[in-house]
Amino acid sequence: MQVAFKLSYIGKNYFGMQKQNDKPTIQGEVEKALRKFGILDETDSIRYGGRTDRGVDAIGQVVSFNVDDEKAYLCRPSILNSKLDADICFWAYSTVDSLFNPRRDAIQRHYRQIIPKSIDVSAINDAVELLIGTHDFTNFTRKDRYKKNNVRRIDDVKIRSFDYYSTIDIFADSFTWNMVRRISNALLMISDGFRDLRWFKEILNNKKNEGVPPLSSYGLILMDIKYDKEIKFDEDDYSKKRFLNHLNMQYTYHLRRLSVISEINSYFNAEGGI
Repeated sequence: MQVAFKLSYIGKNYFGMQKQNDKPTIQGEVEKALRKFGILDETDSIRYGGRTDRGVDAIGQVVSFNVDDEKAYLCRPSILNSKLDADICFWAYSTVDSLFNPRRDAIQRHYRQIIPKSIDVSAINDAVELLIGTHDFTNFTRKDRYKKNNVRRIDDVKIRSFDYYSTIDIFADSFTWNMVRRISNALLMISDGFRDLRWFKEILNNKKNEGVPPLSSYGLILMDIKYDKEIKFDEDDYSKKRFLNHLNMQYTYHLRRLSVISEINSYFNAEGGI
């Protein structure tokens, strides 16, 4: 039988989702945990819906794998999480069809880019409207030695701006390498006045061969993945609460560090400081 899970993780200590030799990755850690339970052998691998890069976080990653019927009872989030680092959490599960593939069967992926400053939403509205639809995103894609098809369909883009940070949510059928981070940076450059709408039209329509540099991966979150046939995931309240407690501890730690850095920064900026 095949089972699917919703997986959340804090990606800062991992080299992305995909397994790599001699480097910690989300896939590697999950497979290591499953082998401890005897669910996977050394030749088995999990499947996943989104290949997140180094440092990228996730709320709604989807993974699946096959399990023998006699070990199906082990495939519960609270059990599997006991062998995982606190930064990685299974929080919902479902039994799925044997042909289900979390990557190929996905019809929409949702990413959120966090920008640590307020942005001018009115200045980028026209550029956001241009993004909706099907385009060749070559100028928003990391170049590699393979000549891949960079045509993708964006379904929606939502912008929110607050006092100290902003969010850019992009919904698409799939994404090219670095696509979200490069689109977000292009919108930020327009907001800051470094670029204009004409420039954005030219690179979106490939009138210019000018790749946009990506924002940091540490501000990107894989929010959700949707499928044509809705999957009924059973959420595990214990696992969600356990992960929330871990997130709250992380939040408190970083808030304390931010306060310390702010005090040090204030001292050196103050008149009479060193």
